[in-house]
Amino acid sequence: MSLTYQPFADAPVVQELRKDLDMNISDNERIVSGLVGAILVGVALVGGRIGKLLLVAAGVALVQRGMRGQCEWYRQLGVDRRHVKG
Repeated sequence: MSLTYQPFADAPVVQELRKDLDMNISDNERIVSGLVGAILVGVALVGGRIGKLLLVAAGVALVQRGMRGQCEWYRQLGVDRRHVKG
């Protein structure tokens, strides 16, 4: 047995905890990001040609941010809004 043996590493509870610890935005922020992203994509698809690609890109990025619960800008700045010490 090596020193890095982790008998519970594949347990579902550990995987869920690892997923939560990887997130750095709050649940409310995830919801708002997803909604605003979906609205931007919808507006871009319905609207005119000006700025359509930019709106779709921003919308998709926000939807992805909301689904993953991770913000790369926050990670670079060392911000963690999900695990705030109270």
